[in-house]
Amino acid sequence: MSLSKRLVEALFLVCLGAAMSAERPKDDDALQEFLIWQSRDVAAVEQRFRATMAAYPDGSSEQAQVATQVARTLGLQQRFDEGHALLDQLAPRLDALPPIVTVRYLLERGRLFNSGKQKDKARPLFEQAWDKARTIEADYLAVDAAHMVPFTVAPAEQLAWNLKAVAYAEASRQPRAKRWLASLYNNIGMAYQDMGQYEPALAYFEKQLAERRQQGQAGPLRVARWMVAHVHRLMGRHEAALAEQQALERDNAAAGEVDGYVFEELAELYLARQQGDEARRYFGLAHAALSQDAFLQRDQAERLARMKLLAGQ
Repeated sequence: MSLSKRLVEALFLVCLGAAMSAERPKDDDALQEFLIWQSRDVAAVEQRFRATMAAYPDGSSEQAQVATQVARTLGLQQRFDEGHALLDQLAPRLDALPPIVTVRYLLERGRLFNSGKQKDKARPLFEQAWDKARTIEADYLAVDAAHMVPFTVAPAEQLAWNLKAVAYAEASRQPRAKRWLASLYNNIGMAYQDMGQYEPALAYFEKQLAERRQQGQAGPLRVARWMVAHVHRLMGRHEAALAEQQALERDNAAAGEVDGYVFEELAELYLARQQGDEARRYFGLAHAALSQDAFLQRDQAERLARMKLLAGQ
């Protein structure tokens, strides 16, 4: 997927749950809600999860489920060995714990392999999680598993899995499952975009935008607006794209945030409009912001090099 970091950001901005405190959830419903989390400060979330994990009895299902999320935060920090080591401690006890623990274990083991460039090991784990989650009617986790498979398969298979995930989420009666819809619409839009089919891509990005407006969270909403504007640029609708990216720049400034992806899009738009000075300035701003990102340094070094070149640096 060509804009993988922006997509990852959209996927993890699902909802702001109770994970922003270290309190021990009082029952299983509260625990499941707690484990739906959003934060750009993954290290801080890791520490909150560790504090909560310590509040549960050793060997309990609750402690084990929180442990899987600690592993997830380690993967997001590219501390893959630590994440696997934590799940290794959990693995021998899975048969004695409720099946939802196994589902979460499979998901997070798969994510660690996927992020660590071992997609052949990740895919079967996601597929096992998909099957097992449906068996126990854990719809939120079933959709989570289905939406992860496309990251491990060839482009020809990605759309089918994304459509499978969205159909399952739309049919579910569980609110936690329906929270996935915005991210799933984004995934499908990305799949169509990567195939050069911009009209259906735009339709799904607009569906995502409607979901994000309904959810009312500023960060995810700005990402959804960015996706719509981005595909407008790809379709040659430069005026609409420019107006929205400029609005996003203003909104980010008002919120005290810097978004290098907005700068990059503005640079590309000014380049297409042959506004050389503005293009160079925004490529410079984009490079300054995005060159600090370890994900892009590792996976998209050529993209960063192009920004630097076009900035005249």
